[in-house]
Amino acid sequence: MPAQEIKAMELEKFLLVFLRVAILIPLLPVFGGRMVPAQFKVGMILAVAYFLTPLVEVQMEGPIYLRIAREVLLGGAIGFSVTVVFTSVIMAAQWISFMMGLTMASAFDPTIGGIASPVAQMMNFMAIVAFFTFDLHHQVILAIAQTFDILPSNASLAAGVVEMVRILFITAFKLAMPIILIEIMTNLILGFVAKAMPQANLLAVGFPLNLGLGFLGLLLFLPFIIQVIGHLDFIPNWR
Repeated sequence: MPAQEIKAMELEKFLLVFLRVAILIPLLPVFGGRMVPAQFKVGMILAVAYFLTPLVEVQMEGPIYLRIAREVLLGGAIGFSVTVVFTSVIMAAQWISFMMGLTMASAFDPTIGGIASPVAQMMNFMAIVAFFTFDLHHQVILAIAQTFDILPSNASLAAGVVEMVRILFITAFKLAMPIILIEIMTNLILGFVAKAMPQANLLAVGFPLNLGLGFLGLLLFLPFIIQVIGHLDFIPNWR
């Protein structure tokens, strides 16, 4: 094979790897956050693509525009699957905030690029700490390389996205359910007391009680929450 054809194939392979990595990294938690400089993201994309190109196998069959489209779609789908870790935490925190009565205290959080309650901001920082504590940042970099083995260009995107949406709601339910059960039981008890003692001013007692028990539940179930975050699988089986 002529040297020019070999160089052209290597350049085409680098382009395909670069496209998947370039779509994936900006969607990653922490690495792709708005607080991270754009220069760092561009440098990381180029470095990861450069070092992965000779190590991975890329499907080189078919028209170039179809292969480019597949890599872009795969990069976006993989990035979405990784964001499930943080999105599930924020979703669970919003449910908890609603039960604790802290929804009105929401404010803009630059780390997630939207409005978040105090509990959501606190749990988001907890997720970031767990992300580095469990070496998930190393696993993410390794997972990028492994996607070329377990997620070839002909992987089933629809099945993978549906699976990650299912994991998103299940994880959020697991994280929020202990606190939600505490708040439901507290409100039930307050309801029975209000029925038995209509003259009691339970409104002045109920809010601080829900707030205090909510934070106490977060403190007690903190090891469970961190364990759930640490054992999430970034890349499901999409074959």
